[in-house]
Amino acid sequence: MEAGNKMRSLKYQIIRFHSIGFCIVFLISIMYIIMNLYTVEQYRSAFYQYRYISEFYDALNEANEQFKEYLYSDDEDAYRKYNIKVTYAQQQLDKLNYSEYDDTWRIRLLQNMLDSYSEQVAATKQAFRKTGDSYEQNYTKLLDSYDLIKSTSDTYYELMTNQMAYHSSHLDMIKAVVILLSILFSIALLLWMLWFYRSTVKSILRPLTAILKNIGKIKAGTYDLTKISNTNSEIHALCEELDEMAKVVQKDIETTKENAELEKSLLEMENENLKKDELLAQSEVKMLQNQINPHFLFNTLNMTYRLALQENAVKCSEMIERTGALLRYGLDKQNKLSDMMGEIAAVENYIAIQEKRLGDRVSFDLSVDENIPNIAIPGMILQPLIENSLKHGLKNVEEHGEIIISVRYSEPDLILQISDNGEGMDSEKCEQMILHGFRDEAEEHLGLYNVVRRLEAIYKDRVDISVESAVDCGFTFTIKIEVSEWND
Repeated sequence: MEAGNKMRSLKYQIIRFHSIGFCIVFLISIMYIIMNLYTVEQYRSAFYQYRYISEFYDALNEANEQFKEYLYSDDEDAYRKYNIKVTYAQQQLDKLNYSEYDDTWRIRLLQNMLDSYSEQVAATKQAFRKTGDSYEQNYTKLLDSYDLIKSTSDTYYELMTNQMAYHSSHLDMIKAVVILLSILFSIALLLWMLWFYRSTVKSILRPLTAILKNIGKIKAGTYDLTKISNTNSEIHALCEELDEMAKVVQKDIETTKENAELEKSLLEMENENLKKDELLAQSEVKMLQNQINPHFLFNTLNMTYRLALQENAVKCSEMIERTGALLRYGLDKQNKLSDMMGEIAAVENYIAIQEKRLGDRVSFDLSVDENIPNIAIPGMILQPLIENSLKHGLKNVEEHGEIIISVRYSEPDLILQISDNGEGMDSEKCEQMILHGFRDEAEEHLGLYNVVRRLEAIYKDRVDISVESAVDCGFTFTIKIEVSEWND
């Protein structure tokens, strides 16, 4: 197979196509950026001019009020404040003078008015302690000078507003131009993509489709790559390499068949071994499941409870009964829905067991309102929170430890709160725990994370969870559930 003299490289065609597309995108982007920067700069300049003139008038007004206060009360502090405000007004006028304001003669006029006002203030202050008509005349001139400056405010604000409106309309016009250019760009890009697709089909897809059809015939030895139209040098080189490969493949077909049969036999043997291993694993799992069958555990606890009753071990039988009830509740309701009354009953059993275990080291206080609604609630919510207080807050407490469990109903919210007087945690660590959704990388608070995750999964935005804690000030975990649509 010989390549044509005019055959072009596929790489050359792709680079040419992408260069055209890049040039279009680059030119449109540069045009958009330049137009946008120009408009934003004009709008920003108008905005700052408006702010400078506004702050000038506000500062001058405050300065005039401070000078009046000085004249009425003879308070030097008021005169000091007047000087500060006048200086600030002068600064704003200077900023406006150095900005790109069109009517600079108006700024010079304002500057002259401000100078005249300042001179009149000085004259009025000098005549302040003198008697006669001099003070009254200077004060009247001062008011006239201030009123003259104030009377220009409407005109200046109107000019600034008109200038901002002009820039805003100019911005709208540029937006329209940008939209039009974007549409034209999209059309040009679409045409370029169609052109590129047509060229790709002609240069790549059609030859490759023909090559794929012939690859399937290599095994039978009926392939013919000479009929493929070589539109570029890469396809031509590929056809030559495939032709060489086909010749090698023909020689190795028999060897490949033998290897395939051998691999097939090995795979069948491996499958048999895997089946045996799977049956063995299933047997081991079944054995372990039987070993930890919950029914066997409950029956054992029940038998122990009856033996304790027969031997008049009342306290022991009571603990066994509560342990069995708590264990059954935990296995039945964990990751399932329970109800509020069932959850409280489980907590009572848990508290009774812990009181026997801990003695006087920790005391428990459970208070439940009489009017609480028996809403559906995820099982095992309160017990992990109490356990968290014992495990972390009160772990180093040897006496006078206290855990308070409160269940209140304040329409429309059901409020569950667990507090302890343990060592607590610093505010920064507490905030980090809340920000990370109670997920602890050290896995020290998996109980809290599990409780929060299950509550949010059931109630979504109807539940609000908060934590209050500080070092040596205990730990309080509060759950507030809106029950307006969850009442039984």
